[in-house]
Amino acid sequence: MLRSLMELVGYKLWAKDGHIGKVKDIYFNDGDWVVRYLVVHTGRWILGRKVLISLQALKQPVWASRMFPVSLSREQVKNSPDVDLKKPVSRHYEEELHQHYNWQAYWGMAAGLPGRAVYIPPQGTKHPAQAEEEKIVDKEP
Repeated sequence: MLRSLMELVGYKLWAKDGHIGKVKDIYFNDGDWVVRYLVVHTGRWILGRKVLISLQALKQPVWASRMFPVSLSREQVKNSPDVDLKKPVSRHYEEELHQHYNWQAYWGMAAGLPGRAVYIPPQGTKHPAQAEEEKIVDKEP
């Protein structure tokens, strides 16, 4: 089933030991149109702080409950490096963040996409798989 990325805004993130917060936004690299992080608002438990959570941390969503379990603890999130979302995320910050959570770095890799990756095609373009499928359908008698 296809789902909109914007549908994820408002989803709850649930750590191994409790609620972390809700998805507030989606952070993607506008150079290659790949989602890198979910921006999560932690609510009251750590003073309304916003944190970045990599797609690598996500487990299978519970669609009916609008919830993403994550492979993190509340303590890890609480102690994660602060981010200033008014500025572009620097590579230095990403290195610090990935080191803190022990996430695989996506930069410098051949495909550049560890774990889960989401492709957001620019408006008016098609995902390569969709274009290939249309070619096959056009050839059928």
